[in-house]
Amino acid sequence: MMNKKQDKNPFIKGTKRILIQVLTLVLLVYAGYQIYSLVYLHNQVRWEAESHLNKFKSKIREPIEKKIELLMAEADKIAEKLSRHTYDENALNTLLEKGLRDIPGAFGLGVAFVPFAFSKEKELHAPYYVRPDRGNNSRVIP
Repeated sequence: MMNKKQDKNPFIKGTKRILIQVLTLVLLVYAGYQIYSLVYLHNQVRWEAESHLNKFKSKIREPIEKKIELLMAEADKIAEKLSRHTYDENALNTLLEKGLRDIPGAFGLGVAFVPFAFSKEKELHAPYYVRPDRGNNSRVIP
């Protein structure tokens, strides 16, 4: 009977309502905090991964750029030789094969001529030497 009287009491009804609202508010704030923490943790992991990736990229960038610069310098030397002299087919093949041996970082080396520029009998001439096993053996691809 006491419960029925308490349910009819407006003060107790109001207090229950306020308690339920406060509990709901606390639960919503807690849920929001948990979601924020989860998102922050996810972003922190991503930020750390990006930071490590950027450090790794900057660490490997310099040696790769140096190798590319060396390859470009060697390619410029060969291009200079080709533009200064006229070569027959054997001399050109020897130059390319020697160039490939002298440049250990190169996988292949070739030259292409505009139609009939290499010889009047051959319309297209573009020898390309490739090092399939990255050793000293090379082969020409006609």
